[in-house]
Amino acid sequence: MKKPALLYLNGQFLPEAEAQVSVFDRSFLYGDGLFETLRIYEGRPVFWAKHMERMQRGAAHCGFKFPIDWVELGFLAIELAKRNSIDAGVLRVHLSRGIGVRGYRSRGATKHTLLMTVGTLKHKGFHHPPINTIISKKTFLPMGDETSEYKTASKLPHIIACDEAHMEFADECIILNAKGRVAECGSGNVFIQDGKKLITPARVEGPILGILRDGLVQALNGIGIRVLESKITVKDLMIAPEVFRSSTIGGITPISKIETKSVGTSTQSEAISFIKEITDKLIFSDYETPW
Repeated sequence: MKKPALLYLNGQFLPEAEAQVSVFDRSFLYGDGLFETLRIYEGRPVFWAKHMERMQRGAAHCGFKFPIDWVELGFLAIELAKRNSIDAGVLRVHLSRGIGVRGYRSRGATKHTLLMTVGTLKHKGFHHPPINTIISKKTFLPMGDETSEYKTASKLPHIIACDEAHMEFADECIILNAKGRVAECGSGNVFIQDGKKLITPARVEGPILGILRDGLVQALNGIGIRVLESKITVKDLMIAPEVFRSSTIGGITPISKIETKSVGTSTQSEAISFIKEITDKLIFSDYETPW
């Protein structure tokens, strides 16, 4: 008989069926929380320190007190993966402000809810095969809003856009900002090729600055491959010879179609193959570095 899946909730490893969170938890009521989603590789969360650094910055911005040492939490994450027999999969860390007084103000919410769950992935490889996308017409992302730089529990714009893509039989969506320029994908960051350089939307354009995105920008610029953090118009996107998505879970994913237009990106292209190689080096380097 298969063992019940375990999760980690507020200091305890529990079967999923036994875990309980109050209906008055502010994350449930208002989206008053943060989360991080990480890839598990050989039983360990990839880029753990960078994800936790972003989560702690987000907590400080929202007025949270991060409730546990991030290194200790990392070893608990490894133990959770081990207890669920997951060598390669996905880890989600969720931090809620907890239960407080009714209303938007966070008075009294001092006992936070901390949840970690792990699971398997449908696609076992680190990098995903090419996908087709649409440009969302139903939702737009704000620009210059510091809160949007963190993964908050309220992801309604992304939910709407991803459902929109599903209804149009697409694998993924591209979300624009309030100015109608490219911000990000529903599940990752966008890069386009422009001549001999790559371009990805800058912070002020509204994307969440992904952990893999930032690692790629730094690594590629470090070896002389120019990566600009700038503006990408829809026209720029549609005429780009190569377009791809980066994400901690999906690695490098070529985008082969945008709306009805085919893009020349493929898993065999020289640029994509090289970027995947750089990504793999970032992963292996992180894996070998003790916290």
